[in-house]
This record gives sequence, C-alpha cells and structure tokens, in this order.
Amino acid sequence: MNLGVMYAAGEGVSKDFGTAALWLQKAAEQGNSEAQVRLGVMHQKGEGFPKDILKAIDWWQKAAIQDHAGAQVRLGSTYHGGDGVAKNSTLALAWYTKAAANGHTGAQRVLAGIYALGDDAPEDVILAYAWAILAVRGGNEGGVAAKNMLEKALAPEEKLEAQRLAAKWKKGQTLRR
Repeated sequence: MNLGVMYAAGEGVSKDFGTAALWLQKAAEQGNSEAQVRLGVMHQKGEGFPKDILKAIDWWQKAAIQDHAGAQVRLGSTYHGGDGVAKNSTLALAWYTKAAANGHTGAQRVLAGIYALGDDAPEDVILAYAWAILAVRGGNEGGVAAKNMLEKALAPEEKLEAQRLAAKWKKGQTLRR
C-alpha cells in the first residue's frame, strides 16, 4: 500500500499512476480499506485507469462496510450530488450518518446542514444543532458557522435538548430524538 501511495504522490519516486494502481490494487484486494478508498479515488479521477465512477463506488463500498468513515463520506457525497450516478437522498443520508457515527466531523457538519434545511431528510433544527456541536467539538472549522447560525434560531429549551443529545453521543452511535 505504501508503495502505491508513494507512486501516486511522486514521493521519493517518479509519479506514476499505473504503478501506483498496481500496488494499491494488491493491498485493496487483500482488504486494506485505505487502499480501497485510494483506488476508488483513482477510478473517480481517471488516474491510472479510465475514469469510472461505478468502479470507484465499488471500491468505496468495500471500504465503507469496514467502517472506513472517509469511504462512507465519499459515498454520501456521490449520492447526494448525483455525481456520475442518479441522485439518491436515502443512500446519501445513510452513508453520511454512518460516517458521522464513526466520528467523521465533515459528515457531522454535512448532517447539520441537511437537517437544518430539510434537504434529503425531514427538517430538524435540534438534530442539526447537535450534529454541529459534535462537528465543532471534533475540530471541524466549517461546523462553527453552522453551529453559530443554528444557535441563534433555537429557543433555549431546544438548544438545551440538542446539547444533551450531543453530550450523550459516543463514537459508533448516531443521534436520535
């Protein structure tokens, strides 16, 4: 896997996507989730392979079922935006939620936006604020603006409920009301 990363980035060797793909494919086929994600990105971008979003999704799914939060976010983003596939709000929300439960602060921030706007999920500003709190707590700078905006829109009792939800959260869990 490390050789694949080195060749893809040109670190200590000449940049060579074909060689990178060979090494990453070996690691990915042995179940290395990080290699699976990287191989998916290479298929998505057409680096070392013809551009193929369906192959990218296949590799990301293999990593995602191993709880690789980065793969879960990539799947959520792909289905949310309909990037090369039909837009699928149900799958987007499911993958973002899995990534957020696995502690991915970017997914937590995205869920804050989804629930705040009622985009791909029923509007729920309390849940949105709780996800924003978790994103900020995890160090996501983009979550700060979402948290501050939502904070102004909530009544004190709603804010308290969201804070309680966030305080009870543990990695591996999703937020539910």
